[in-house]
Amino acid sequence: MKNLILNTLRFTGFLTLIMLYAFGNCQQQPKSETEIKPWVGKWVVIEGTDSSGVKFSESGVYHYYANGTFSSQLITSLDRPALTSNPSTPGEYVAAFDRYRAGFGRYTVNEAEGTLIYEYICNLRPHRIEQPTKVSFKVENDKMTLIYNFGTITLKREKTD
Repeated sequence: MKNLILNTLRFTGFLTLIMLYAFGNCQQQPKSETEIKPWVGKWVVIEGTDSSGVKFSESGVYHYYANGTFSSQLITSLDRPALTSNPSTPGEYVAAFDRYRAGFGRYTVNEAEGTLIYEYICNLRPHRIEQPTKVSFKVENDKMTLIYNFGTITLKREKTD
């Protein structure tokens, strides 16, 4: 089951990258290198904690690009039900994708306030498209913690050669 989820995550990541490439720079003016350089790269989720402090199983990845765009994919629970019907029922789809989040768009960093602002161009949850999402953050060495209204997500920068 875990391999199926990871393969699905890889495939949807590939699709997200294709869509992000197709959008080019998302019609945003390029940012200065000093403004975006610390954020550029692949960040892998290492921990998720809900608003009451309870840890939950989280897997995912955030990609921040030099042109001010991002893509993200998160699974808040690896214990998701398998699709058993053929064809699958709407209820099975809802249960399977309820804890999966994915999207891409533009991001802005405000280091003085310690916030990131995400503007989704595409998201599995349509109500988030073009609605700016402000997230607090903390960075320590190669780790970044994103503080959402539902809890926190801790990321680790993945080194690429």
